Amino acid sequence: MTEGGRGAGNLDRQHSVYFYNDASDVAKNVASFLSEGLLAGMPAIVIATPIHSAAIQNALNARSIDVARARHLGDLVLLDAEETLGAFMCNRMLDEALFRRHATQLIEQTLRGRGR
Repeated sequence: MTEGGRGAGNLDRQHSVYFYNDASDVAKNVASFLSEGLLAGMPAIVIATPIHSAAIQNALNARSIDVARARHLGDLVLLDAEETLGAFMCNRMLDEALFRRHATQLIEQTLRGRGR
């Protein structure tokens, strides 16, 4: 489910992709993964549909994560899947250059914008 490695600046980086058969498990599994990082002081970016985003936020709150505070501090960034995909899709195909530019800007902005 996950792949980790060393990124630029010797920071540990981790990316997770979760394929699921039962949508009811998505929020629980994502919240489990995110809460570990958030509790360790790492930022998280979530790209999800509104329904999944709400369920993930509820699951994080159930794990004693103060979602409102994490969002306010910039530790938790929640983005709409359709809107985000629209930023780097052209004619229903991924534009690799747009994706790299958008993803890089998003990650850099998240790291700079944290209120810590």
